Amino acid sequence: MYSNPGTKFRIGEKDILLITAGQPLDVPFPNWVQRSQLNKTEFQPYDAASCFLAFFILDLFQNFPLKIPKREFFKASYSVDTPLSQFGQHTSRVIGRQIVDSKFQPSCIYSCPSLKCLETSSLISSSFKTNPEICVEYGLWGEYGKIDAGLLITHEHAKKDIGFQIKRNYVPQIPIKIVDKCENWDEWQKRCVKTFETILKNNNPMVTMFVLDPLAMKTITAFCIYGENFGFNSDEEFLNLSAVPYGSCLLVKRNDYVSS
Repeated sequence: MYSNPGTKFRIGEKDILLITAGQPLDVPFPNWVQRSQLNKTEFQPYDAASCFLAFFILDLFQNFPLKIPKREFFKASYSVDTPLSQFGQHTSRVIGRQIVDSKFQPSCIYSCPSLKCLETSSLISSSFKTNPEICVEYGLWGEYGKIDAGLLITHEHAKKDIGFQIKRNYVPQIPIKIVDKCENWDEWQKRCVKTFETILKNNNPMVTMFVLDPLAMKTITAFCIYGENFGFNSDEEFLNLSAVPYGSCLLVKRNDYVSS
């Protein structure tokens, strides 16, 4: 079901395009926050002197971004809400170019509120001559269980300080002030699917594009295939994201996915 960014795909007028965020920086560099110099005026990518293995240094310069979006709470935010690696940035640009090649001009991109999703959405948007705006949707956020919503990037900060193409007048299905209120993962799955379906109904019959974190991608993909009866045997199975690679794309036909 998943394809790499180099795979050609055609988008019809009623299709749903699901995209997983590009690779975040904490995947190749788990301790990047502790090893980097981060303050209000400076970002020093890494303490390269401590990287004594040649292959590690080579990987460092190939995959560590030269600049990252500035965060309001600096290390506290970066520790739980990581920006893209250089590979993740490149993957996002390639996906954007592939979408442009398909002759599709989306009016907007629905994005999970995590930094890697917003950055992926922004890089995809930059591939178009007329940049589609980003609709930040908290109802699709699959990381609410491990990240305090207070550390998320606000609309104003994303647009004014970072420069993302945020759609200011978009009203999310789930406001940020109640995004942490799910009692368990089952309740979150139902909320995520309901948000997804509401967005589709509001955009019918237009092509709809989503940029999602891996857990939201897994949930919505399972729903599109199996309908409202999709489920997982345990939380451990549900939270296993080994089959959801970063930078993956899934094209779903509106008439083919099983609606509730």
